[in-house]
Amino acid sequence: MNVKLVQYLLNRLEVILIVIFLLFSEAVNVLPSLISLVKLLNYAFILIIIIAASKKLAYVITRDISLFILILITLSSIFWSVEPSTTSRFLIAFFRVTLFGVYLAGRFSLKEQMQILSWVAGLAVAINLVACILFPSYSIGVDPNNPSEVAWNGIYIFKQFLGRMMALTATVFLANLLNKQSNRWLDLIGFLASIALIQLSNSKTYLIAIAATILLLPLFKILKLRPLSRGITILLFMIIIGASGILIFLNLETIVVNVLGKDIQFNGRTIIWSYAIEKLLKQPYLGYGYAAFWESEFGANIARGTWVGRVDVDLKYFHAHNAFLDLTLQIGLIGITLLLLNITLVLKRVFSLISLTRTIESFWMLLLLTVQLIASMSEAPTYLSIYNIYWTLYVAIACSSALELNRIRRYYQLQSQQN
Repeated sequence: MNVKLVQYLLNRLEVILIVIFLLFSEAVNVLPSLISLVKLLNYAFILIIIIAASKKLAYVITRDISLFILILITLSSIFWSVEPSTTSRFLIAFFRVTLFGVYLAGRFSLKEQMQILSWVAGLAVAINLVACILFPSYSIGVDPNNPSEVAWNGIYIFKQFLGRMMALTATVFLANLLNKQSNRWLDLIGFLASIALIQLSNSKTYLIAIAATILLLPLFKILKLRPLSRGITILLFMIIIGASGILIFLNLETIVVNVLGKDIQFNGRTIIWSYAIEKLLKQPYLGYGYAAFWESEFGANIARGTWVGRVDVDLKYFHAHNAFLDLTLQIGLIGITLLLLNITLVLKRVFSLISLTRTIESFWMLLLLTVQLIASMSEAPTYLSIYNIYWTLYVAIACSSALELNRIRRYYQLQSQQN
């Protein structure tokens, strides 16, 4: 058989597997045997990558030192975890999804990653629409937070997972709408369908996050301007954003109660936050271990003392409804400080890439990081998480942005040496 043909087929198979793995990154409501098969394939895929490209993976992950140290601290939390068996079990999956993100950054260019995600986005929207329209008993149910309302969950086990995935697809379609070479009608349909599915899933946090990304669209044009004009325009943009933030803060109660449909205590979340902070102060620096807190006696005590103890909640999947607080409970103030530092550095690199390259894929990274940051204020953790696609993509963005900036710097250095 022709060697080139074999290579082409292997490359196609590789991309197909990647699309499947990304689609199954959220907890889907399908046969457990199918989920187990996909996970087994993913572990085998990662094992092959480690054997075939360990040096390259090591090079890619060490382009972002703060991320590398954060991952090491997370993996090391097994040594101080209050539930070592739980932490060890979750760390295996954490290593898999993290390494998958490193692989994406090292294997594909930003443009190629964007293309893969466009396929994932298109399939995710189409599959969920078909499931909800043709199989409503399977994909539409009662909203557990508002029993009087109906919420769509699509192919996922919970309505919030549909909202989270559709927020990702919305950022992909929104970025593609800026691309003159894309099919803008298809991207517009995909974007509107994503928004509709978020609304139908009652995932208001992700609606707010997508609204914020729409507000960022002028920034893409701003960063293309000349330095002086860009500086003045960014300053005005920041003033507008700051004024909007103050306006939201001053009208917080109205927004929470009338717009989001929650009480001023965010449906009992503030009570959990106060108890969680009390527990955190007992082990502030390193936390209770990765994924260990809510399955430990410390987490169970909070559950018994709040509304959580009065409902049927599996603490294995419970969280503090604030990603940063939840992660601080797991990896302590040292770990969360590293995470916040890394988020800041990644955002700085992405802004630099948008300014230098002016590419759609660079701007898409900013859109996704914005959604992830906003959702983390009141949702389950997406940073360091094994339960969704966001951590894999965050790692890919962090490593890809570092690699791309290094490449640009080397190019300019070479140019200056030649001149």
